[in-house]
Amino acid sequence: MSLKGIIFPIFLLCAIFSCRAAENETECDTAMVKSDFIIADTARLALSPGVIEPRISLTDSISETRNHTYAENNWWYLFRKRRLEITDPYVVWPNKFVAWCIGVYNWFNRTFNYHDPAYVAREKRLWKVMLISDNWVDAYSFSPREIPHIRMMGDMYANLGAYVKYYAVSVGYSVDMNTVFGGKATKHTKFDFGIGAARFNIEAHLWRNSGGTYVRTFGDYNNGRLIKKEFDGLTFSALNVHAYYIFNSDKFSWGATYSYGGNQLLSAGTPLLGFDISSYIVDFDFTKLPQELKDYYIYPYDYYRFHYQSYNIIGGYSFNWVMNKHFTGNITVIPGIGISSSVSDSSHGRDILLSASGKGMASLLYTIKRLFIGAKATLNGNALFAGGVDFYSVIQNYQLSIGLKF
Repeated sequence: MSLKGIIFPIFLLCAIFSCRAAENETECDTAMVKSDFIIADTARLALSPGVIEPRISLTDSISETRNHTYAENNWWYLFRKRRLEITDPYVVWPNKFVAWCIGVYNWFNRTFNYHDPAYVAREKRLWKVMLISDNWVDAYSFSPREIPHIRMMGDMYANLGAYVKYYAVSVGYSVDMNTVFGGKATKHTKFDFGIGAARFNIEAHLWRNSGGTYVRTFGDYNNGRLIKKEFDGLTFSALNVHAYYIFNSDKFSWGATYSYGGNQLLSAGTPLLGFDISSYIVDFDFTKLPQELKDYYIYPYDYYRFHYQSYNIIGGYSFNWVMNKHFTGNITVIPGIGISSSVSDSSHGRDILLSASGKGMASLLYTIKRLFIGAKATLNGNALFAGGVDFYSVIQNYQLSIGLKF
């Protein structure tokens, strides 16, 4: 038996006998010992996986049980009273598994989520109700050497949704505004996922476009000026995962302006370093080019496919500017460079290619008491340099949020 296994029972017995000895002086609530519910310091975990290591302090334990009944420590009671704090070591959780999960979260929070309180204030209101307008548009450039290049842009995809958020979990419903007001089903799909802490941020994105694209320039056609010719010959699918480490995490809060968690009190910036992994499938059917463009130049390709995975090292800088107690802004630039591996079904065959990526972000947040209004703009770009053909894709995202904290 380990030393910990010997000490803990002895320590627990001492605590019980101490409570009984004090019965004549003060009331000692031992319901938590008899209950099937679990009360433990879930902010502290044992090194052994799956084991909770309660932190027993005789003075603190007796003090807490004198001042709080079992019912007042119950998680459901605290939740209904809006006093539930998952970092509170004396909350009575419904079972060991829930207590262990809360303990894992608190260990993670303590290890990766520390902020200097002089620079970042903890968010006290954990519930948020939000109305979010999310809009994105995609653009592409297909540039074979010595023949006319083609630049394309898709329709703006507009989405409006209402969300309820508690901590990092949000539930909501959104409506495709193109369908509501445009009278046609959208041909765009967008899925976002993110998880972050003070020290790091991880994001995943899935984009699809199966039409609704317009040719904006076609070589020297129209003297190289912008045009808008419908082109249904493009299908695009991209899966992107990127993660980066936030070096100055003590003084800088990523969530202050991008997820509306925490409050940046003083201006601060931080270097960023990480990686980006992307998978792209892009199909061009040039037989569907508008007839006037075919008449101008007979394109040498009927069909062309890009299918590749890219692996980039990314690094950049992000800065939170606290203008006053109501306004906070952010500017982030994250370029990257690496290699791409094309799949055998690509038109240029299987090959190792040079690739580049870039991400730019800007945000502005206004807060007054419980009300917050946030605007965010994001640009994700990717470049592939294949044999004889350069391909660029850019996805722009614009978001406006209005919400209340409570």
